[in-house]
Amino acid sequence: MLSASGWAAEPLTIYTYHDKPPYFSHAVTPNQDKAGKQLYRLFIELINQQQDSWHLELKHLPRKRLDLKLKSNQLHGAVIGVNPTWFGDKDKQRYLWSPEFMHDTDVVVVTHESVIPYQQPRDLVGKTLALQRGFYYWGVTELVKSGDIHVLETTSDIQNVRLVMFGRVDATIMSSLTLISFQNADASNRKLVALPQPHDRFTRHIMFNQHSTHAFAQLAPVIEAVSKSADWQEQLTR
Repeated sequence: MLSASGWAAEPLTIYTYHDKPPYFSHAVTPNQDKAGKQLYRLFIELINQQQDSWHLELKHLPRKRLDLKLKSNQLHGAVIGVNPTWFGDKDKQRYLWSPEFMHDTDVVVVTHESVIPYQQPRDLVGKTLALQRGFYYWGVTELVKSGDIHVLETTSDIQNVRLVMFGRVDATIMSSLTLISFQNADASNRKLVALPQPHDRFTRHIMFNQHSTHAFAQLAPVIEAVSKSADWQEQLTR
């Protein structure tokens, strides 16, 4: 792809392992409310508009395959919408991390009839949760590994929602924005509620690996500028 200056922009693949509203979805239709369902696509488009050295292309990659590529040092590109904690990189030494472009919240989701006095992850001890395979859930993943919380592993949040609604599990954990998207898309999902105490608050970043240090150096300030722009803030408000 040619840049505005006539030079060929360097392609860079931006991966996401999230396949859920409002962040990313495989299904894109002409009438889709992209502001509500394609936040990652919109953010990538804004970055492409603000510079002409790189042309970012968004691609879905399941978390298990992403981890294999990272482990074998075969990931060429970057990963959007992630946090250092989820990749065991709290000190930001293993990978290169952009400034945050989004503040987000995870919530514990149950049905209206459920009564779980939730204040902290240990309040879920003895419960059965539906959780996505390969994802990290603050304070809960550790309790699952110790056997204190039972889990049904799934491949999507929509599966988790169904398991909660059908009474197969006690609860699930997802982004508050994803829950709102599900509730707005299907009236039957409105029997689902988020417990008052948020499960986790975190920031989302774009993670670059050692193969993309040059791209990181050029794009990090652009990512920060776009994250603070009126266009992006308007999308988040919607």
